[in-house]
Amino acid sequence: MRRKLLLLAFFSIFYSWSQTTNTFTNNGSFVVAAGLTSLTAECWGAGGSGGGNDTSTSAGGGGGGGYSKATITITPNTTINYLVGVGPTGNTASGVSGPASTFSTVSANGGGGGTSGTGGAAGIGGAAGTGTTFSGGKGSNGSVVIGLLYSGGAGGGAGTASNGNDAAAGGGGAAVTGGGAGGNGATLAGNGANGATPGGGGGGGLVLLGIGNNKGGNGGNGQIKITYTCPTYGMTGATGSNACATDGNSTITVSGSAANLPVGTYTVTYNRSNPALTGLTATMTVGTAGTGTFTAVGLANIGTSAITITAIASGTCSSTISTTNVANVTIFGASAGGSVGGGTTICSGLTSASLSLTGQTGTIVKWQYSVTPFSAWTDIASTAGLTAYTSGVLTQTTQFRAVVQNGPCSISNSNFTTVTVNALPSAPVIGTITLPTCAVPTGTVALSGLPSGGVLTMYPGAIVKPYSGTTANVTGLSANTYTFTVSNGSCTSLVSTNALVTGLVTNTYTTSWSNGTPSADQNIIFAGNYTSAGAGAGDITACSCTVNSGVNVSIQSFDTLTLTNALTNNGGTVTFQNSSSLLQNTTAVNVGNIVYKRTASNVRLADFVYWSTPVNPQKLVDVSPLTLYDKYFAFDGTNWVGTNANLSMVIGKGYIIRGPQTYSTTVGADYTASFIGVPNNGNVSAETVQTGNLYLVGNPYPSALKAETFLGANTFLDGTLYFWTHNTAAVFGPNYQYNSGDYASYNLSGGVGTAPAPTGSIPGNNNNTPSGRIAAGQSFFVTANSPGTIAFTNAMRIGGNTNGQFFKASESSKETEVAANRIWLNMTNEEGAFKQLLVAYVDGATNDFENRYDGISFDANPYLDFYSVSNENNYVIQGRSLPFIDTDQVPLGYRSTITGDFTIAIDHAEGGLSNHAIYLEDKETNVIHDLQASNYTFSTGTGTFSDRFVLRYSNSTLGVIDNELINQDLTVSVSNKIVTINAAENENLSTVFVYDLSGKLIYKKTNISDNILIINNLKVNNQVLFVKVISDDNKVTTKKIIY
Repeated sequence: MRRKLLLLAFFSIFYSWSQTTNTFTNNGSFVVAAGLTSLTAECWGAGGSGGGNDTSTSAGGGGGGGYSKATITITPNTTINYLVGVGPTGNTASGVSGPASTFSTVSANGGGGGTSGTGGAAGIGGAAGTGTTFSGGKGSNGSVVIGLLYSGGAGGGAGTASNGNDAAAGGGGAAVTGGGAGGNGATLAGNGANGATPGGGGGGGLVLLGIGNNKGGNGGNGQIKITYTCPTYGMTGATGSNACATDGNSTITVSGSAANLPVGTYTVTYNRSNPALTGLTATMTVGTAGTGTFTAVGLANIGTSAITITAIASGTCSSTISTTNVANVTIFGASAGGSVGGGTTICSGLTSASLSLTGQTGTIVKWQYSVTPFSAWTDIASTAGLTAYTSGVLTQTTQFRAVVQNGPCSISNSNFTTVTVNALPSAPVIGTITLPTCAVPTGTVALSGLPSGGVLTMYPGAIVKPYSGTTANVTGLSANTYTFTVSNGSCTSLVSTNALVTGLVTNTYTTSWSNGTPSADQNIIFAGNYTSAGAGAGDITACSCTVNSGVNVSIQSFDTLTLTNALTNNGGTVTFQNSSSLLQNTTAVNVGNIVYKRTASNVRLADFVYWSTPVNPQKLVDVSPLTLYDKYFAFDGTNWVGTNANLSMVIGKGYIIRGPQTYSTTVGADYTASFIGVPNNGNVSAETVQTGNLYLVGNPYPSALKAETFLGANTFLDGTLYFWTHNTAAVFGPNYQYNSGDYASYNLSGGVGTAPAPTGSIPGNNNNTPSGRIAAGQSFFVTANSPGTIAFTNAMRIGGNTNGQFFKASESSKETEVAANRIWLNMTNEEGAFKQLLVAYVDGATNDFENRYDGISFDANPYLDFYSVSNENNYVIQGRSLPFIDTDQVPLGYRSTITGDFTIAIDHAEGGLSNHAIYLEDKETNVIHDLQASNYTFSTGTGTFSDRFVLRYSNSTLGVIDNELINQDLTVSVSNKIVTINAAENENLSTVFVYDLSGKLIYKKTNISDNILIINNLKVNNQVLFVKVISDDNKVTTKKIIY
């Protein structure tokens, strides 16, 4: 038992005063404490075991282990591995040397083993190591004297201050201070005694008489002792990081001086207040002297917890801590992301609405966004702490979320919200830009590339314009630069490119035009004196006209100033010479006066001129200031009415004014009237008329008036207009007698004059034939067929050289009439009797009475009347239906108060009649006379002769009765260029003619003898045609078709 106790390995730590001693009896390692840099190490080697025997022998004892002591330098925070020699176990053979004990650089050897056999040799003592050293005692040899047989004793282990004692014969060496005693050798048969720790050798074994096997004693174990002074650990303060209740950890930072808290690894003992627990330990690392950290755990309750540090230890060194040793820790609950709201649908290029975060726990770390395919999130800068966020410009659907963290707890992402982004419509594409013209004073921009149906917005002005389809025309645009956007109901496009709408060009005349020859789409300004070329060569067309102050502008005879809009005179002088025209196409309001001059030719004192005013206001007296005050008249429908000369003329009303009092009664002279005022323009409402009355009306414009358009607009008037020519001089006497036959006539068939001369050799005042172009300043008579108010409009106005036929004027109109088949016949005698009639084949006329085409003879000539006869009416003008057929015959009649010879002659002819045969049949003499060859002279008495003559175009005696074929029994139809003619069953067709509008024969079929005729493929283009049908019994009718 004793031997077993001696063999136990042990380790002990002994604190003495300020030093610490550690004793090691087994192999192990030593952790150098933080701040520990040196220690003293003592080593004892193990004792050798004693020799044993299995025969009659006496073995020698083992030697004692050596001792070594030294102070060594060590590195803090390192580990030193050490070896402690273990005494060998004795056996029946020779003993084994004890192993050395080593600590770092300090080492002590073990003792040698005893030898077996009779008189076995003793083991030697262990040798010394480094530092202070002492050797172990030697063992003794076994006895060789049989009578004195014994085993050798063992040597003692070395002490701390001396060598170990050697064995004496069979007794072991006594222990010295700090060393173990050697084991005794056996004196009777038996095992040797074990050496004591540290380092005692084992005694030798003894066998008598060869009986038994006895072992030598075990060598004593070696030993290591270290002695050092521990640093004093301390701290000056502690802080703790916030903790999350879900993991319960807080990093505690301990502060101290570099000396009291050197670099190293420590064990910290601490107490925790929430939840309360004491004696908790943790490993603290000090990487930089003076600062260490460890983790406090178990902080699972939300709130605060005090961490109190009670001790700091490193290796085998430890210090108790009692001041500045508390760190307070705040404990947070888990983070909660909450929810983001405010997602909506917007258009590309806009920002989101305000997105709001609610229901979160913790603070907002940042906001993030994600776009398709919504698999990754991107941080949004500068959004920490925001509970509301508004995005930047978005171009695609985007999700948004907030990242939330409560204290040190793990972050939590909020629920996301989605901002759906709809694509913008494409910006409108600017197409054709139609610039303003004078007729259309605003521009148009064509847009394409639009979504089907929507709303356009135009800038400037943000004017909204709905549209349909994928294109749009934006109209009504003044001069400006425009852009457009388009909305498809939810989104508005980007802005289009610029559309530049430029205004009309301003063309200014100083000494020449600033922008070339004026045109209809230019506004002209006269800034310098100007005279037009005259005779129709100086026409000017413009949008509007402005005359600057002090500027003189003269529009010469037969030149026309044509304006779409107003004439504005800002203080200049604008003169329109005789037969010139101001023509305007709109009802624009003119500003400022003009001077319009109209010349009446060959005026004598007693002559009356028929006037109307083209300007306003215009006093009667200013037309002819030298006329006697009582020689100004108007006509009230039934009678002439004297008019106050100081009154202003009524626009559209006619007046007659006698020649100036200074003029000759026998010799005519030209008279020029000046009309000064604002030129009339636009719609004029004139005389209100009653059925059957005559009214003197006048052209209200400073341009010619087209009679056809005037009659078309005033359908309640009779179709014939009467113009006073005063071709015959007044007969002087107490009452001045005037020849009422001096009225020329005009209707839609044409016009007839009065007389070439009162005698064969003396010209009259005016032998013009009315052309249907009523000159500016001209008045004329109309007859009312029913009540109404006479109206004038700009549509009736014409310009060019049409403004010259002023009855009492010096020149005639030069405008060419629309082609028609017309013939004028004159009936005269040598004494100056004269009457003219007209027969006209024109579109629109029939062979019945039409007041627009047939003019009944005025029968105002006291000596002679000459007329055509139809439907029991006497016509000075007779319109007949197209086409002209050379089988047509027109009865002619006359009235005469003179007995003698008269001549009927062709005055002139137009259209197809200008080179066609024309005959006059005299039924009284049975003569058919060729008027194209010569005039026809005959004798007559006084009276009325309405059936003596026939105008004809053929000298054949065969004639037909016109229009007796009943129209409802005859049909003429056209289908697919096939003309079908159907007569009644009991009435066969004989001959069919087809004419064009000019009267040209393009088809003829004779000897039909059937009531149906089909005509295929006439060789003409699409046009109006006339089909003349003659039956077998010589009845005829004419139908108009569109082929």
